Amino acid sequence: MPMLADSKAVDNYIAKVDETHRTLLKELREIIKTTLPKASEGLAWSMPSYWQNTYIIHFQAFKKHVNVYVGPDAVSYWQDKYPELSFTKRGFQLPYDQKVPKEAIKTICLWQLQQYGERDET
Repeated sequence: MPMLADSKAVDNYIAKVDETHRTLLKELREIIKTTLPKASEGLAWSMPSYWQNTYIIHFQAFKKHVNVYVGPDAVSYWQDKYPELSFTKRGFQLPYDQKVPKEAIKTICLWQLQQYGERDET
């Protein structure tokens, strides 16, 4: 079932995060939206999520980092190719005090789209 698109809910999510962390969230959001222009944006599981035929990517703010969820298949595929990212079982963490790895995020988003999201919706 498709996610209900709701960009305002994502605006509100980011607005509630500590002011010092919002820049990273806004930058991450912009990278995802630019890379996945046809994806619907909204909240799923109480976090910003992007849907294109299926869930492609989500992110969630924590005290010291942002978790970016892409699923275990993507983790298995990318963890050796991006050793600078701190991978978890279902994604990777972005510390607030480090530069956002734009190219890695774009590449992973496009891989996710190719794997799961480029079907015709009929």
